[in-house]
Amino acid sequence: MTRGSHTQGQRDLFNKIKEFQDSPGVYLMKDARGRIIYIGKAKSLKKRVQSYFRGDKDIKTRFLVGRVADIDTIITRSEDEALITENNLIKKWQPKYNINLKDGKTYPVIRLTAEKYPRLFRTRRLVLDGSRYFGPFPHAADIDTVLGVIEKIYPLRKCRGPVKHRSAPCLYYHIGRCPGICAGRMTDDEYRARVATVVRLLEGQTDEIIRELKEKMTLAAAALEYERAAVIRDQLTSLERLQETQVLFARRKPDQDFVGMAVKDSFACFVIIRLEEGTILTKEVFHTPLYSPPTEALTQFLYQYYS
Repeated sequence: MTRGSHTQGQRDLFNKIKEFQDSPGVYLMKDARGRIIYIGKAKSLKKRVQSYFRGDKDIKTRFLVGRVADIDTIITRSEDEALITENNLIKKWQPKYNINLKDGKTYPVIRLTAEKYPRLFRTRRLVLDGSRYFGPFPHAADIDTVLGVIEKIYPLRKCRGPVKHRSAPCLYYHIGRCPGICAGRMTDDEYRARVATVVRLLEGQTDEIIRELKEKMTLAAAALEYERAAVIRDQLTSLERLQETQVLFARRKPDQDFVGMAVKDSFACFVIIRLEEGTILTKEVFHTPLYSPPTEALTQFLYQYYS
């Protein structure tokens, strides 16, 4: 199809794509009826989406592109966030032309059980019993590293089921991998405080932990303990990645709407991103002429949208 044979709608779409950012994110292709027919992720939204309309494509891609009437984007801070967001959106909307993630593939999460003395472990299965879940993680190895860091700094109990009081703690206690709650080596209040600290870490409030680890890494390097310093460095990397991903994807957060507004000349654009359980599910965009000051226009828009 030559440039001259494009319809006005296609030309409008091309112009819209030109304004996409060179940032990681997710793109949602829609048909003429506004239905999402394909969801993809990209390191660069602009380059990836433009590639659909350039050069020779296989018949399946041409078939898809021929049905695209509009494209929305969701910008993320990293490729990992884009991967997770793509996965969640595909599971929610199940677009016609997506096949890779429709098979129920689930990324691993960290589970904090709802027991009197909670346990912490990785899983792909969510049990709705009051447990808390943190994730998902696009790289399963990150969970093992994060759990390893927690186990060394703030270990929780290992044994399954109700705690059975013992006269002496198990081997895990002696190697520093369990607080020994069963043997009275830690009080209930101390255990609850430790669980609260672990939760803060998993929710991304890791500044204090990172600061402590950096100090330990510096001391290890100064003592020429390079292998230990390298291990701590890897732990820091994993915690920093945890900080990056948990902001958007920690579970059991309240449903939220995020509203953005942009003004150019005499026009305004409003964007509403809706989160359920901390996961991005929808994005709506509204364009309108601007007849009043931006703050007043925003108030009017919110009133009309939510009334």
